[in-house]
Amino acid sequence: MVSKIFPKSNFSFRSSKAEDSFTLEDFFETHGHEFVDGVFTIPITGKLTFQQSLLYSKITDSKSLQKKVNPLRIDEHTFDDLSGEFVILTAELINTILTSDLLQTLEKICSPNEWNEIKKCHVVTAAYYKKSDQCSCTNQWLERLEKNVKETDYSYDLKTQNIISIRDRSWVAIPLNNFFHPLISQRRELKKK
Repeated sequence: MVSKIFPKSNFSFRSSKAEDSFTLEDFFETHGHEFVDGVFTIPITGKLTFQQSLLYSKITDSKSLQKKVNPLRIDEHTFDDLSGEFVILTAELINTILTSDLLQTLEKICSPNEWNEIKKCHVVTAAYYKKSDQCSCTNQWLERLEKNVKETDYSYDLKTQNIISIRDRSWVAIPLNNFFHPLISQRRELKKK
């Protein structure tokens, strides 16, 4: 936990409809160079020919999941109505959320065939902070935000009939060690007593 970061700002997101969905492999080829460990989630869906017991599926409507990742598509800003159950399906993944930790684990424990099957699963949606948008310090982040102020934060795409956020995606990593180190030190002192 000490080495973890907290990203401060707006994340980038991608979602796809069934007719234009992309595989996890395609998504990595296009966007993988932009990923920063610990600050992305990628829900995937797909059938497997092997049995697995590590990855949880979220049984819910994919459209609801996409709406919750893209708050511009809804009015409320809570996850309270994203109902559904977490289950382990042995031969299928449904809205399975992948993180950097899970991906590193899968790359280590999966056979090449298993890993290839997982990479062929379809990306439902993804939320991530781009490496190219990361600022080195808070001052640089604030300067970029001030420089990129616009009259409006949104535009409307007539072709897709979607509201698109055009807000600046610059972000800064806030190290959690500043938060955890004092707690760890206090705990050590209390254990001595």
